[in-house]
Amino acid sequence: MVHGSVRSEPDQAAGGGVVASLRQSRLMQALPESALNAIAGAMRPVAFQAGQLLIRQGDSAACFYLITSGRIEVRVRGDAGRATPVAVLREGDCVGEMSLLSGDRTSADVAALEDTEALALDAAAFDAVTEAHPGLLRELLKILSHRLSATDLAVGAAREDEEALAEFLRDDKAEQYGELLGKSPAMTALNRAIAHHIQSDEPLLILGERGTGKELV
Repeated sequence: MVHGSVRSEPDQAAGGGVVASLRQSRLMQALPESALNAIAGAMRPVAFQAGQLLIRQGDSAACFYLITSGRIEVRVRGDAGRATPVAVLREGDCVGEMSLLSGDRTSADVAALEDTEALALDAAAFDAVTEAHPGLLRELLKILSHRLSATDLAVGAAREDEEALAEFLRDDKAEQYGELLGKSPAMTALNRAIAHHIQSDEPLLILGERGTGKELV
């Protein structure tokens, strides 16, 4: 299944334009012309608007994408739901191959940072192409190795940040930052008063300074 808007250019998929795009890709550079032509014939052009998801973390593997224009961002969501950007990919880069190779569910969200165009291979076509052209599989494994290293570093740093914040919130010393966390005696009393008054149908107006810890209200 190809996500995004499929462009109605049937001739381009089998023509020189797609082959030229493949030649510019680091992934495809080592492949012979016969392999490029075969892969080009199996690919379909797709377009994504800025902000649109190409891949959603946790979905079944669906497509391999080769970016031909624009930029996309890979984001990994941790246990707390926080999305950590781990890579920005551009023209010539590929995405979606990891879950297609492993058969696992997708390991990251992938979203277009701007209007983006790509060449897509669905799962069945990807399997056929990589089986017929082992050279493509070797290049994919090289890319995967580098990408996994970068992802591990980024996710590890994000987890450390989350753990540090959680420790700070649990720490007794955090009481001195009560205004920042909404835990000071004044904020506690104010919150109780607000909770009491909002039970009434009468309008409630709260006046106060703007600033750190006060915008919580």
